[in-house]
Amino acid sequence: MRLTASRIFQIGLLLLFFFLVYTHLIPRNDEQSLVSGAPKPADPKDQAESQSQTHDHPHPQRPAHPHPQRPTVTQSSAYPKGTANLEEATDTQGAADPQEMTDTENKNDSENTTILQNSKDSQNLTDPGSRSQFIKDAFIYGWRGYKQHAYPHDMLKPLSNTTLDGRSGWGATIVDALTAAILLEVPETIDAALQHIPTISWQIASYEGVAIFGSTIRYLGAMLSAYDMLTTTHSHLVNADSKNKLPELLSQAQALADLLSPSFGTPLGINSNFLNLTDHNITSKNGINDITAISGLPLEWTHLSDLTGNHTYAEISQKSLNAILNVTGDHPSPFPGLFPKHLSLETGNFETGNFDTSDVGGWSHAGGGLYEMLMKNYVYDPVHFKSYREKWITAADSTIKYLASHAQGRPDLTFLAEFNGTELIYRQDHSGMFAAANFILGGAATGEKRFLDFGLQLVNTYIKIYGATETGIGPESFGWIPTTCDTGEETRKEICQVPEEYVSQEKSGFVRSSGYWITNSNYLLRPEVLESLYYAYRVTKDEKYREESWKIVERVIRWCRAGSAFAELEDVNKKMEVGSEEGRRDWMNSYMLSEVLMYSYIIHQEDAPWQLKSNGKNEWVFTTQAHPLRVKAKIEGSAQRSWTNSTSV
Repeated sequence: MRLTASRIFQIGLLLLFFFLVYTHLIPRNDEQSLVSGAPKPADPKDQAESQSQTHDHPHPQRPAHPHPQRPTVTQSSAYPKGTANLEEATDTQGAADPQEMTDTENKNDSENTTILQNSKDSQNLTDPGSRSQFIKDAFIYGWRGYKQHAYPHDMLKPLSNTTLDGRSGWGATIVDALTAAILLEVPETIDAALQHIPTISWQIASYEGVAIFGSTIRYLGAMLSAYDMLTTTHSHLVNADSKNKLPELLSQAQALADLLSPSFGTPLGINSNFLNLTDHNITSKNGINDITAISGLPLEWTHLSDLTGNHTYAEISQKSLNAILNVTGDHPSPFPGLFPKHLSLETGNFETGNFDTSDVGGWSHAGGGLYEMLMKNYVYDPVHFKSYREKWITAADSTIKYLASHAQGRPDLTFLAEFNGTELIYRQDHSGMFAAANFILGGAATGEKRFLDFGLQLVNTYIKIYGATETGIGPESFGWIPTTCDTGEETRKEICQVPEEYVSQEKSGFVRSSGYWITNSNYLLRPEVLESLYYAYRVTKDEKYREESWKIVERVIRWCRAGSAFAELEDVNKKMEVGSEEGRRDWMNSYMLSEVLMYSYIIHQEDAPWQLKSNGKNEWVFTTQAHPLRVKAKIEGSAQRSWTNSTSV
C-alpha cells in the first residue's frame, strides 16, 4: 500500500499522542517512588550491610533467607473479610491489584506517621489512661514500621528501611513482641504473630550457628508465654481465625527445644552457647560458655516440661546450671556466692589466670543473669528450687557487702562494681541495671527487707543517672571514682582519677555534677531501668516510680522516634532535633517493643493475676526477656511435674 501524505500525517499524530501519554501520565522509576510512597531502591552498601553479620555473631551467614518474601500489608482491614493474610486473599480473590496495594501502603504510611502526631504534647499527659494510650500508640508505630519494611526478618533498620537477620532469621521482632502485644492488647500484632509462628522452619536459619541462650529467651520464652496468656487470662484476644493456632505455640516451642537439645552434649552436660545446624556440632569460643548463657535456660525449659510432661527439657537445663553452683575445682572469686563469667565446658571449672578487664565477675553483661535466674526459678517453684533461694541470698549479701560503691562527691549514688579476682573495677553498663528489679523481687519473695531497701537504692540511682544527661536518658556504660579514695581504702592511684580519655567531661563539670563519666554514650534502646521502675512501683505502690517511668519512656519515644520506627542514639549527652535522623543509629532491636514499651505500659495498669505481687505470692514470673509465665502451682492438668516429687535442687 502506497503511503499518501495525509496517511503519513495521521500516523505521525498517532505516534505523538502515544508519546505524550507515556511521558506525562506514567512516572519514571524515581518519580514512582515519590508518588507511591514506596522507598527508593536501597543503596548497594545498605543492601550489603543488611545481609552482614550482627556485631556480636561469630558465625558466617547462610546466603538464602529461610522464608519467602511476603507482600507488605500492615493492617488487617486491608484483607478481604474472612481471610487471614494477603496470600489467602489473592488465592480467593484473584491477583491483587497493584494500585490497591499502593493505596494501602500509602494509607498505612500516613497513619504510621500521624499516630504520634501529638507527641509534642506528650509531656503534658498526666493520667494513667492517656499515658497508657500514648505508649500503646508508640508500640503500634514501631510495629507497623517493622511490619511494612522488615517482616518476616529479625530486625528493622528504621532509617534505611532495610533488615537484619542476626537472630537466626526466624522473625525475632514479631515473635519477641507477641507477649507485649497481648498485654497491650494490640490485635493486629497478635494475629500476625499467630499466623507467622507455625510457618517457621527451625532447621533453616540465617546462620549455621544458632545461639542457644538467645533462641531460648526470645523465641521459646515468647511462645510459652503467649500460650499461657492466650489460653487463660487473655483468651478474649484470640479471634476465630487464630484459635486453632494456639496448640502450635506449644508444639513449635517443643520443636525448637528438640532442635537445641544437642547443645547439652558436652562431657559434663553443660550447654554450649552455639549449635551448628548443619552437622549438630556444638561450638563455643575457647571451649567456654558464660554463666548467663548457662543459667538462662532452666526457667523456660522447665516450664516447657511442666506444660508437656516431658521431663527431659527440665533435667538437662537444670543439670547445666547446677554445674556452676556445685563447682568443685578452683573457685577464683573471693566473694561468697559470686562467680566469674566464664566456665570451661570440658572441666566444669571457672577459667582462672587469664582474666583481663573485659572478663570479670559482677552484675553486668554475661555475669548477672545467674543471680537473676536463681531468684526467678525460686519464684516459679519454691519447692523444687528451694536451694536456689539460699544461693541467691548468699550472692545478694556479698553484692551489698563487697560490690556496692558510692561515687566521690555523690554519696547518694549507689553503683555496682565489677571484680577481677580480689580487685574491684569501678565501671557499670546499662545491661546490668536489672539488678534493682532482681533485688526488689528477691526482697518480696524472701520477706527480707534489706534486699528491698537496697534495690530501691539502686533504682533511685538509675533515676539520677538518667537525669544527668542532656537527653534525660542514661548511657550504655560509665565509670566513677569511689569514695574509698577519700578514706584511703583504695590504694591504686589510677582508680582515684578520671582516665585521660574522659578528662574533658571532668573539665566541663559533668563528672562533678553527675558523679560519673560516660565511657559509651550510646543508648541502645535498653529496657533495664524501666524494668526496675516497674518492680519498684509494684512492690511499694509509690507513685514516684510510676512518674519516673513515664518521664523516661516519654523521652525515649521523643528522642528515638526516627525513620519508620525507633532508632538508637549515638550520644545521650547531646541534644538533637526531634524526629531527625541525625545523631541516630540505624538499628531497632526487638526488645524496644517487647520490653521498653511493655514495662512502661503495664506499670500504669491495674492489679491483675499476671502483675507482680508486693507480698511475694506471685502467680506469674517474668523471664529475663519480659515474657510472663504461669508459676508451677498455677499450671492445671496432668502435665504438671509429678516427675520432680522425688528430687529437688
